[in-house]
Amino acid sequence: MKKFTALLMLICIALLPLVSQAETIPAVTWEESGAALIEALGLEGDFVALPEMGLQFWLPSQLVYVESSEEDLAKGIYATFVDSDLECVLQVTALHQDGATLDDVYAAAVANGLDTDYVILNGLYTVSYKDAANDVGCVTLVDTNSNIITFSITPINSDLAEAAFAIIMTSLMPQQ
Repeated sequence: MKKFTALLMLICIALLPLVSQAETIPAVTWEESGAALIEALGLEGDFVALPEMGLQFWLPSQLVYVESSEEDLAKGIYATFVDSDLECVLQVTALHQDGATLDDVYAAAVANGLDTDYVILNGLYTVSYKDAANDVGCVTLVDTNSNIITFSITPINSDLAEAAFAIIMTSLMPQQ
């Protein structure tokens, strides 16, 4: 319970700019938020690169890669990571939509009644939203080729998923 409370406090600190800068997009960096979050939660893991997307993010060691089937790839599911109990799933999807913009993603999320925010994550412009009805949290960006890239974590109401979502929120960055 202490770890979960610490997680919530760190998320609030990381997202504090949302409250104080209504006219600007808040910027969150790994150095300021993510590293402290991992230390507070006592998690182990490492950065995972997605070379085809030019992205990387920190992945808790509790989540392991599962090979995508041909069917998954056809649906745009690029990568899937699950915990050993199959209670937490992180999926990375990439869907091409001609002319797609981040504003389109934001407008669609708001139109669906989702808790939605613009956030700059380590220099990447993203839209973050939670869908309580479907128990999922997402971070979405649109690349220069009109690919909508989404990191979705479910169920968002579990401690591991909340921690993973917060870590993705602070660690998603261009591949180095």
